[in-house]
Amino acid sequence: MLVAVASGKGGVGKTTVAINLALANNIAIYDCEVYNAIAVLSSNILFFKELCSGCGGCKIVCPYDAIEEGKRKIGEIYYGKKDVEIYQGLLNIGEARATPVIAKLKKYAPPGNGCPMIETVCDTAVNIVRKFNINFGIIINKCGIGEKVVEKYCKNENIEILMKIPYNKEIAKLYSKGIPLVELKEWKEKFIELYEMIK
Repeated sequence: MLVAVASGKGGVGKTTVAINLALANNIAIYDCEVYNAIAVLSSNILFFKELCSGCGGCKIVCPYDAIEEGKRKIGEIYYGKKDVEIYQGLLNIGEARATPVIAKLKKYAPPGNGCPMIETVCDTAVNIVRKFNINFGIIINKCGIGEKVVEKYCKNENIEILMKIPYNKEIAKLYSKGIPLVELKEWKEKFIELYEMIK
């Protein structure tokens, strides 16, 4: 059996799910993520400022208080009006993370504007797996923050939610130290159950 852990968006927990699923069930991982290494090892933590999402997690878990947060310009929001009013987000050349610019831009948008990932990538991915009759489900990482957009989408599309990984400090600490969730008995059991559901 082959299981793909996939998403059209970075930073959603693909690595967390893949590593813990593999460790809990003693199965192999084939890393098809050509842009980034799949795992952070506790002895080798690398930081790339270009990939920083600004969550502050690294500062929270650093035992030496060696990380200082600051501001860095990654893009701009432009506004114009002639025949039509337009707000445009422009990412600086070479920046890898568009999320903060999109978040800032969405503050100008009317209520109800959804996440472009959910509306575009998710719809496309769901249509593709359905067209090819591939079984699939959703795992929600950082569950408990936001407006439950993913849960609503899954309900509307009749998609099974296989697991919810909560947004909490303890999980962030483990991840930042390179310690898999399955080191905790309750999470090992959950990832074993997940594998059984998938089989």
